[in-house]
Amino acid sequence: MNRERANDIVAALVGSAGSIEACLNEGESADDAVLIEAIDDSIFNCVVCGWWCELEEMADADEGPQCNDCHEGE
Repeated sequence: MNRERANDIVAALVGSAGSIEACLNEGESADDAVLIEAIDDSIFNCVVCGWWCELEEMADADEGPQCNDCHEGE
């Protein structure tokens, strides 16, 4: 997978509760190193609500990556 395709998948995920697998084309893998790097560099999956959020929205939580909205709601 090239970086452009990985960035397309990241763009499809951000702001959704979708799965990586649902964004993949035939022959693509969620374990692809380029995709994993693109995700790690840009977004995270909130452990509370399940939404994909941009890194700037990540709260400092001991329970795992949480978006600011979920962390403030505790």
